[in-house]
Parts: sequence; structure tokens; C-alpha cells
Amino acid sequence: MDKYSAVKGAGEPDLSDYKEFKLKEDNKGFQMLQKLGWTEGQGLGSDGG
Repeated sequence: MDKYSAVKGAGEPDLSDYKEFKLKEDNKGFQMLQKLGWTEGQGLGSDGG
């Protein structure tokens, strides 16, 4: 719930999970996203944010 509240504007999101379990370039999902034009640091969806 803390992450949800942070996303909704109540504070900074907890990115510790992201840093610890960051996708590597040999990951199939990572490769698929890159083929679709995604680059690291971008969001997903219509906003990209």
C-alpha cells in the first residue's frame, strides 16, 4: 500500500525492490520491450511516465 500511496502523490516511491531485482539485458522480457522501442528509464503506457 505504501507504493500505491507514493504513486498517487503521497510521497516518494520505494525503489529498493527495483534496484535489487533490476532486469538484465539477457532477460527475454527486457529484450521484447527493447524491440518495441522501450529504453531503460522510460515508463510504460500512453504517458510513458
